[in-house]
Amino acid sequence: MGIYQEKSGGRSGSGRLESDASIAIIGCGIAGLSTAISLVKAGFSNVCIFERDASVSSRREGFGLTLTYNPSGPLAALEILEDVALQDCPSRSHYVLSAPHGYILGYFGNAFSSSGRRGCGQRGNLRVPRQVLREIMVDKFLKTAREKNVVPRISWGYTLCNVREVREEGKVQLNFLSKGEDINLERETAESMLSVKVDLVIAADGIHSAVVSSLSPQCKPRPLKVFIVLGISEKFEHALLNERGFYSIDGKHRLFTMPYQGDQYASERRVMWQLSFRYDDYEEEDLVSIQRKPDLLLEKVLDICAKWHDPVPSLIQATPLESIWGTPLMDRDPRALHKIFQNYKRIVFLGDSLHGMSPFKGQGANQALMDGPLVANWLKRSRIDAAVRNIWREAVQRTDKVVRASRKAAEFWHSPAC
Repeated sequence: MGIYQEKSGGRSGSGRLESDASIAIIGCGIAGLSTAISLVKAGFSNVCIFERDASVSSRREGFGLTLTYNPSGPLAALEILEDVALQDCPSRSHYVLSAPHGYILGYFGNAFSSSGRRGCGQRGNLRVPRQVLREIMVDKFLKTAREKNVVPRISWGYTLCNVREVREEGKVQLNFLSKGEDINLERETAESMLSVKVDLVIAADGIHSAVVSSLSPQCKPRPLKVFIVLGISEKFEHALLNERGFYSIDGKHRLFTMPYQGDQYASERRVMWQLSFRYDDYEEEDLVSIQRKPDLLLEKVLDICAKWHDPVPSLIQATPLESIWGTPLMDRDPRALHKIFQNYKRIVFLGDSLHGMSPFKGQGANQALMDGPLVANWLKRSRIDAAVRNIWREAVQRTDKVVRASRKAAEFWHSPAC
C-alpha cells in the first residue's frame, strides 16, 4: 500500500468528479474507512487514506461500541453487517444501581421482554471493540479495491502538517511529515516531507482534527467538564456481568459496564468499564496531568469507588494497567463548524472532526458509519460544488441533534437530577 499518486484533471465536463479524481482521506478511523469503502464501491479509483498511526494495530483498544443491527443501515450499505454480527459480544440487559450501596433503581433490555430471547441471528444492538470494527473495515476496503481492480492505498505513518485550498486550480495542497519506510528520516532533509495536490480532501481525523487546526486554529472542541476513565478487566466473573452490565450512579459519578469480548460459552471473557465524573475548573489541571498515567488513573478510580457495592472494587482491581486510559470529554458543534468552513469547495468534514460527541448516547460510531455512503452518493450524482454543499447540509442536519442530545446526556448522568 504505497504513497498517494497525483493525477491531473479531476472534473468532467458536467462538473462532477471523474472516476480517477484524486481523493485524500485524512484519518483511518471509522468515518474515514466508511468513506473509503463507499467511494471505491461507487467507482472512484484514486482514493488514498493518510493515517498518522504506524499501522492499524498501533492504536489502543479503546471503547467497546454499541452498533445498530439494521439490514437497511450503514453496516449493510458497507457490506459488513454480518461480519460485525459474528464478532458481537451479547448484552441482554442492564441494571441501574445507586452508588455506593447498589440499590436497584431500574432495569431494561430484551432479557425482560415477554419472550426473554435476543432473537434469531443475534438481532438487536451489536457490541464490538472499536479496533475489531476498524480491522473489519480495513479488510473490506482492501477487498473492495481488489474487486474493482483498484490499487488500495493506506499510507501509514503520515502526520498532516498543513492544508491549503488552491482555488484557482480547483485543488487542495497537503503537506505531511512521514514516518513511512520509504522516507529516510536519518537526515534532516525535505525527504521526510510529502507534499501533494488533490481534487478533494475528506477530513476524518478526529475531534482534535489537524485539518481543522490548520485552517482555523481558534476552532477548538468544546469541553464538557466531564472526565472519563476506561479500563478492560480480564478473567473476572460476576452475575451482573454475564451477558449483561450495569450503571452505578450517585449524582456526580457514573460507572458503566458492558461485555467487551466473549459470550457465555467463552472460556475467558473481558468486561469494559467506564468511570466518568464532572470536574470543576480548579481540578482540570490535575486530571490532565494524570490522563496518560494508568497507575495514577487506577488510584483515582479506586479512591472514588473503593467502598462501592460489589463487584465494583474487585472489577477495577482485576484490570490490567495497560488497558486503562482517561481523557476530558469534548464535543464539536456541527453548525458552528459549518459557518466557519462552508466556503471551502474541496474540503469535506466527517466523523468526530465534524460531529464529535460524548459517549453517553452511544451514537458516535453509528453517525460516523453513515458519513461514508452520504459522501459517495452525492459525489456520484452531482456537480462537485453542489455535492459538497449537500454533504454539509445533510451531515449537519443529521448530527447536530445527536451531538446536542449526547451533551444533555453528559449533563444528566452526572447531576443530582439523575
